[in-house]
Order: sequence, then C-alpha cells, then structure tokens
Amino acid sequence: MADEGNRSAVTALTVLEELSLSDGVGVSALARQLGLPKSTVQRTLATLEAAGWVRRDADARWGLTLRCAVVGQRVMERTTLTEVVRPLVLELRDATQETVRCFLVESLDVVLLDLAESGHAVRAVEQDQLGSTPLHATAIGRAVLAARPDALPALLAGPLPAVTPRTLTDPELLRRDVELVRERGWAEVREETHLDVGGVAAVAGLPGGVLVGMGVTYPLHRASGTTAQSTGRLVREFTDRAAQLIGPRVVRRAR
Repeated sequence: MADEGNRSAVTALTVLEELSLSDGVGVSALARQLGLPKSTVQRTLATLEAAGWVRRDADARWGLTLRCAVVGQRVMERTTLTEVVRPLVLELRDATQETVRCFLVESLDVVLLDLAESGHAVRAVEQDQLGSTPLHATAIGRAVLAARPDALPALLAGPLPAVTPRTLTDPELLRRDVELVRERGWAEVREETHLDVGGVAAVAGLPGGVLVGMGVTYPLHRASGTTAQSTGRLVREFTDRAAQLIGPRVVRRAR
C-alpha cells in the first residue's frame, strides 16, 4: 500500500510538472507525453481536480489552477523574508556569540527562516526541523504559546511528553511559565530538549495573525542567569526589529 501511495504521489507531481509546460492539453496527449496509461492519467487528473490543483476547460483540455501559483508565490515570499532578516540574524549572532535562529509562525506551525551558527568550537545542537519537538519543550514554542493563549487549554489538557528528564511536564507549572513569558516578553528553557543546552526566544505579531520569532541557543556551561536575562531582552529587541522589517511584506500573504 505504501509503494502504491508513493507511486500515486509521484505520478501526480509528474502530471503537474507536465501541465506547467503547456496552456492546456487533452488526456490522450498528456498520457503519450508522460508514457503512462490513459486510465492512470485520467484518474490522477480527477484527484487533482477535486483537490483544486488542475482544471478542465470547455474543450476538455487540462491546465493548472492558480493554486499552484499561490504556493509558488509563498515560497518566493519566504525566500524574500529570509533575505530581509539575514542581517538581523547575523547581528544578533555577533552580539551574543551564540547560535541564532529566526522563525515564521503560522497558527502553531513553526518554520525556520534563517540560522547563523556560533563561532565557538562547542555549540548548542538543536533540531532545525521543529515539527517533531513539542512546543512546550522549546523556547520558541513557549513564546508562541504565550502569544496564542487560545491554544494553551487544549495543550494543558493532554499529556505533556518529556524530551529530557528536565522537560517541564506539569500543566500548572507550564501555565505559570507561559504567563511569565507573556509578562516579560521572552521565553527561556534549560535542558528541556537537549542536556546542557539552554535558550531564549521571543515572537512578535505580523499582519494576518502570523508571528516572527527569534531565538538564541547556547551550552549552559557558558551561560549564567544574568546572561539569560540580558540575552532574553536582546532577543526581544531584535524580534521587534524583525517584525518592523518584514511586516509590510507579510500583508500580501495575509490577503
């Protein structure tokens, strides 16, 4: 079943790529161009049509819908946003001498926009793909939860998995920590995703309910409580600057 699903996905992508090369094409011609059975192409087109990716005109010629263009535009805009925030990411990295990440947050989905590694031989190691890491275990996740209070009750009602023995899994303690984050404007975690790794992060609102976030991670043996506080305030400042820079560009995404 998995192999069949993979083949179907590859076929769908191949059909989309071929349709992007023409202004419209019939099923028979498309099947010949792809070297696939007509029945396979017809079935794939029906699936893509139902999902809104392709359309059929009055002459039964198939073409792409604007949905493909919208997705492509989002990718281009994200690339543009990365170029905009890059100077800030480098500036914050140089100011802290630690690893800096910049994020874009839509709903509760956290996407890495940019990364600048610390110049130290010993660096904090974290996942750049955050999808498998619980929000409550990361500094950027705590900052997001503070900015999305409606999402917190559902999170607290379910199990809070521990990534390390130091991960905060008590619902009441997590709720208090999120309230603290909301009050002071930045979040801090210590050894909650990796042992001997700490970090601070903040988020700022953008048009359309999107958030931009920035975070600094560091080995805890290089950081004191005072360091975390000063770095947290710095992250808050740089996050606000990032929001001012990219806000006008996100307006187009929100429309």
